Amino acid sequence: MGVPPPINCATKPTRKSYSSVAKLAALSQPVTVAELARVAPHLPVNNITQASTSWAGRKLVQKHKTPTPNFTTMGPSCKQILITFSGSFVPCDLGLFLTRTRDALQQAKTKLTLLAMTTAYGGYSISTAEVPHPGALNVIRGFAMKIFKANAIYVGLPTSTSYIKIIDIPFFEDNAATQRVSLDRIKGALARSPLHEHFILARDPRLVQNSPNSTNCTVNINLWDSQTGARAKALIGKSIMMGNRLCLIKEAQPCKGVPICQCCWKWGHPSQSCRALGVSCPHCMGPHMANEHCWVAGCCKGNANAVPPIPPTDTAVTGCPHKAHCQLWQSRSHKLV
Repeated sequence: MGVPPPINCATKPTRKSYSSVAKLAALSQPVTVAELARVAPHLPVNNITQASTSWAGRKLVQKHKTPTPNFTTMGPSCKQILITFSGSFVPCDLGLFLTRTRDALQQAKTKLTLLAMTTAYGGYSISTAEVPHPGALNVIRGFAMKIFKANAIYVGLPTSTSYIKIIDIPFFEDNAATQRVSLDRIKGALARSPLHEHFILARDPRLVQNSPNSTNCTVNINLWDSQTGARAKALIGKSIMMGNRLCLIKEAQPCKGVPICQCCWKWGHPSQSCRALGVSCPHCMGPHMANEHCWVAGCCKGNANAVPPIPPTDTAVTGCPHKAHCQLWQSRSHKLV
């Protein structure tokens, strides 16, 4: 009969694994017990029959991640807890606050590792080893309320920002076009609206007149929102009463801005990529922290050897009265004590 011809490896069927044959049922292809037994002859018959039955009728569901809308920008890392104030900045001892917060978490039997605490975003940022869960947030929120004694205080995770606008709002409150609409009037209309629960403002609204001679304006609003833009989606397309006029809410282009480094206080890069040798004071740009300005900087500590002697600034009452080098820091109205 002769030597048999060689096997063509290009057309030789590949041996399938047990899992790949079993998953054929998920693709609505028939899988018999014989096929499963052929790829797994070492398994008992009961196990093969059970596997064939369990895979039958299954469907592969591909999880699609919900994209971030073009009117929403993602926030910073969620492995941190932000503490912000509605009013002026409230100073505290960072090391002592962090130690007591860890003790409060331990007493509540909550496992959350607090790494460090620093000033950021007009308040404080507590970096964590993992994303905090709601139980740990409630413990830290209650402790922060007790320490800072502030009713309107935010303690939570960073959120994304959505951008919307309200168009064709009357720019003047009188027919003579002499009194411009005030920001308080706009915020009051948002608070009285049936949609007020979605207006979680990240900053004060900004009024922009449509043209130099126009009697209408557009109000740009930044909202604290989720990455999917849930609050903005609930508002876009709706209408709101502004005085006697019905105004439409539309999506707006994101205004991401330029980052400012909180180490050297220069624009154009975040703190993580700063190449400065050390931290700088945003008030005088000296080589010290912001909370050390009043007793380290020459403009506040005074000079007893001068003629006449220069007394130190009474910072306990007025704070540093000198003009800050960083205009952004000066606009926050921090009291450096």
